[in-house]
Amino acid sequence: MSAEFEAEDVASRYLQMKHGAGAVNSKGQYALSHLLGDVMGPGITEDNIKSVWFAIADFVVEMLAKKKGVVIPNLATFSLFKKTNGKVFRPAASFRSELSCMLPPTAPEVTCMQLPLTVIAVKAGVAQEKVSNVLKRVILQLGHQARNGANLCVVLGGLGVFWSRANSFGFNFNKKPMKSEERKLTLRERALAKKQAAEEAAALEAELEAQVGDGEEDGGGGGSGGGGGNNQLEGLDSGRDTLDEEMVEQALDREVLDGHGKLSLDEILDKFEQDTPENRKLTLQQKRAQQVSAYTALAVCCWYD
Repeated sequence: MSAEFEAEDVASRYLQMKHGAGAVNSKGQYALSHLLGDVMGPGITEDNIKSVWFAIADFVVEMLAKKKGVVIPNLATFSLFKKTNGKVFRPAASFRSELSCMLPPTAPEVTCMQLPLTVIAVKAGVAQEKVSNVLKRVILQLGHQARNGANLCVVLGGLGVFWSRANSFGFNFNKKPMKSEERKLTLRERALAKKQAAEEAAALEAELEAQVGDGEEDGGGGGSGGGGGNNQLEGLDSGRDTLDEEMVEQALDREVLDGHGKLSLDEILDKFEQDTPENRKLTLQQKRAQQVSAYTALAVCCWYD
C-alpha cells in the first residue's frame, strides 16, 4: 500500500468520524473486538490487526522488564520511575486533546525509546507499512471513541487495559505485565487448578456423604427419608462444582483477550487465587458439621418419640 493511498484512507476515515458516520458504541463496553472490527480496511484483516497489536504489547512488556520505556508516537509513553520502578503511562499531547487525563507526577524516569516499526513488523509477520497503517487507524479510533463518551475497555495484550469514562481517559497496568502467550498459559493453569479443586471437593463431598450415611444408619431409620433428599441436593451441588476444562479456558480467553468480560486480568487471577482447595474443604467441613448437627437433632427427636 503506497504512502499516498494510506494517507488518503486515514484522512477519509477521520472525515467520516468527524461528520458522524463512525458509530460510537454507547451501550456497554467498547472492547478489543469492537476495535478490531472498526480498524479493518483495505488490505488489513482482523488477524493483521491482532498480530500488530499484541506484538506492540509484547515489545513494551519486554522493554519494561529491561528497565526501559517505549514511546508510541501520537498515542502514549509507557515507562518506569527510576527510584520506585513504578509503571508510568503518559498520553501524548496530541492524543489527550479534548480529553481529561491524569498525568503521572514529575519524577526521574528510565530511558525511553521510540517504538521500532521494523521490530514490530518482524514480530507480527507483516510489512512495515502495514504496521504503520494499523497503528494510525487504532490511534484514530481510540481517540474518536474516547472523545465521544464511549466506555472503553480495550486490552493491550498482557500489559494492561485502555479505559475511558465520560471523556476521561487512562490506562490500567496489570499487576504483573506479561507477554500474550505467557498470560494465556497463566489463565489455563488457573483454570486447571480450579478444575482440580472442584474434583477434590467432589471427592471430599462423596466421602462426607458416606460418613453421614454411616451415622444415619447408627442413629436409626427415622431419618432415612430426609437423608435421601439431602443426598440428592448434595449430588446436584457436586455436579455444579464439576468444571469442564475447555469451557473454562475458552471463557477466560474470551473474557480477557477479546475484552468481552467486565473483569480485568488481575481480578480474574485474584478470584482464582481465593478459590483454593483449602477454602473449599473448609466450606465442606462447615457443611458437614451442619449436617451432623441436623441428624443428631433428628435422632434425639426420634428417640423421644
